[in-house]
Amino acid sequence: MQGESLLPIDIQTNKLLDWLISRRHCNKDWQAKALVVREKINAAIQDMPEVEEITNLLSGTC
Repeated sequence: MQGESLLPIDIQTNKLLDWLISRRHCNKDWQAKALVVREKINAAIQDMPEVEEITNLLSGTC
C-alpha cells in the first residue's frame, strides 16, 4: 500500500490549465497578472533595507 503512495503522478499542465480556465477557477490572463505581481514584489524587495536572512533566502543559500 505504501508503494502506491510513492508513485509519481503525471499531470499534463496544459490540460490542467484548460480545465481551470473552463471552470473559471482562474482567468485567461493569469500569467500576465502574475508577472505584474512579481514585478511589484521585486520592486518592494529593492526598496527594503538589506536584511541578511532575506538576502540569504533570495540567493538560495540558507
